[in-house]
Amino acid sequence: IIFVVFVLALLLGIKGLDFFNIGASLATPAALDPLAIAIASAFAFYLVERKAQDPVFHLEYFSVKPICITMLVSFFIGCCIISMVLIPQFAEYVMGLETGSGGYYMMTIGIFAILGPMIGGKLIDRFGPKPVLVAGLSIEAAGYFFLAFVAAPLAHPFLLVIGLAIVGMGMGFAMGAPTNYMILENTNDAEASSAIATIALIRQMGTTIAPAILVGLIAAQPGLVGYQNMLVCVAIFCLISIVLMAFYKSPSKA
Repeated sequence: IIFVVFVLALLLGIKGLDFFNIGASLATPAALDPLAIAIASAFAFYLVERKAQDPVFHLEYFSVKPICITMLVSFFIGCCIISMVLIPQFAEYVMGLETGSGGYYMMTIGIFAILGPMIGGKLIDRFGPKPVLVAGLSIEAAGYFFLAFVAAPLAHPFLLVIGLAIVGMGMGFAMGAPTNYMILENTNDAEASSAIATIALIRQMGTTIAPAILVGLIAAQPGLVGYQNMLVCVAIFCLISIVLMAFYKSPSKA
């Protein structure tokens, strides 16, 4: 219950922010009050979890650098995954399509995202999760930048499909398997299920919080610029994850 209150308050706080005037909007009750509740809820959650015999979230993970990196990267991967819900709306705006028809472009991401795990799984077994994840995030970031600065301004369906294909391929490499592998190689076998659940929870937080940020960017500057800002933001999520991965070392290579 406390965790749900934290997430809801955080979402309301983000909703009250103006991303192009953070300082002024942060001082308004619409943002400040819910964010204060979110901070208080996070502290209360920490106190409860610290004494729980069977905690929802293993706080000791915060003391292990590779696990902290894994959790942060999982959060940003969740942010990237949920951006797909805005792709149909983006396609409809750019291509001037009827409402509801933009969903067909999602097929491109789906098709290419299927290829990623099949290839990525074999590469992880051979090279480990780090190079596969970094490669996937790099491809995905390139795809979002392509959509923002090439496909969107030129508004050509072929370019849109190319950009979405690149995003789908990168997403297929990055989501799921690499971070699961990373958390498992840093925890005991007895904690495997709990560790995977923790990563899934962190990733779900990303999918819950990111829409408030991405929609806020679109609403702040309606039109093409708003969608470009949204796409660039997702690419930045990927780039942040790549930087974090530079500090990750597998236990066998530490």
